[in-house]
Amino acid sequence: MDLSSKNKRLTVLAGLIGIFFLISAYSDQPAVRTARTMLIHWASLVAAVLLFIAIIDFVIARIRGIKDHTGSFIYNLISLLIFLIVFFYGFSNQAGASSVQSTVFMIQSSVESVMTGLICLVMIYGIYRVARSQRSLLKSSFLFSTIFFLVLYSGFFSFLKLPAFLSKIIDFIRILPVGGLYGLLIGIAIGALVTGIRVLFFGDHPYQGHKS
Repeated sequence: MDLSSKNKRLTVLAGLIGIFFLISAYSDQPAVRTARTMLIHWASLVAAVLLFIAIIDFVIARIRGIKDHTGSFIYNLISLLIFLIVFFYGFSNQAGASSVQSTVFMIQSSVESVMTGLICLVMIYGIYRVARSQRSLLKSSFLFSTIFFLVLYSGFFSFLKLPAFLSKIIDFIRILPVGGLYGLLIGIAIGALVTGIRVLFFGDHPYQGHKS
């Protein structure tokens, strides 16, 4: 059996399983629900094994990086130490799992806040470079609107005593990004739905390196 025929069979099997899950969501038959539950448990087990292998590969890669004494020595050492601290702390405090989760969530929130700030600065700088190299009214207005909304949502205007009509205008402007966010989410949902239909009905092969 050559590789192409094997990939085709795997594609057909994956598509049939996807179609089965799609149809079984609208079925009330106990046998169908039992089969779907078994497939979900099997998929969860496979995902857990793959995650365990990924963790082992991560640890081995960090250890190799530390032994090589390359330019990423500090990064590998810090990554391995943080992983070991979280790993052993989590296993030694299983009774206080809520405290472990709160600590991890606090660190994660701090990192997310820092990364969000960096992304905002990089976006502003990128928009500024584009607006400067390719000057147009649309790019300039997009740059100024980005800066304005960052200042607006930073709470700067809450420290100022503004007239009533300006406060109403600012409150109205605060609602505008919500409409853009809903439009973006709807577009992502439609794109994901179309991509899922293409994968289910064998119109796309994103996971096997299909060559046209």
